[in-house]
Amino acid sequence: MDAFTCSLAALLLATAVGPGHQLPVAVQDDPLLLNRAPAQVQQYTDQIAQEGAGYVRLTASWSAVAPSPQATKKPGAPFDDSDYKSDPVDGFRRLDTAVKAAATSGLDVQMDLAFWAPRWAVPKASDRNDRERYMPKPAEFGLFAQALARRYSRALPDPDQPGRTLPAVRLWAPWNEPNQPAFLMPSGGGTRAGSGPSPRTCTAGSTRPPTRRSRA
Repeated sequence: MDAFTCSLAALLLATAVGPGHQLPVAVQDDPLLLNRAPAQVQQYTDQIAQEGAGYVRLTASWSAVAPSPQATKKPGAPFDDSDYKSDPVDGFRRLDTAVKAAATSGLDVQMDLAFWAPRWAVPKASDRNDRERYMPKPAEFGLFAQALARRYSRALPDPDQPGRTLPAVRLWAPWNEPNQPAFLMPSGGGTRAGSGPSPRTCTAGSTRPPTRRSRA
């Protein structure tokens, strides 16, 4: 039994909570939802919806979207990291595909504004140059969050479908498991003073929620 089938089996058990009760359920499978052809992604989201889930969770990798992610110096103009229009178009293709597929299937999206950081957004390199996570700069992270919130606000024309807009995303999670050193360093999960930045500090730049828009 593959991972996707296992997750759907668990979903069936989770949603069977008795009459009159509905447990919100999200399914996350980035390898399938962010790394397959659009037709396959649509097939997966349809199946997730049919099994009773209400959400899919998608990882919006900062370094996958940002330009020059391995450079030590932040790119200059015309790059503006609060403006999605100045990010490389290809960085958003996979997210756009999954967000649109979810909307077509009647699912909402929880988007995880997540690792890894661009090298220019951290003060020093981590142990692996493709997993930068040492004290990401809160202000830069906040600009990244702002760019994503603007892109998925139902105001941006769909670059692949003229006359339509990209769906809105209303549920956001700043950085996955920020208390774990595998995802954020130094770890803020300890209790000793000075043991590292807290998750609140590292995600402070993104805590202002985007303006909610009514459904069309």
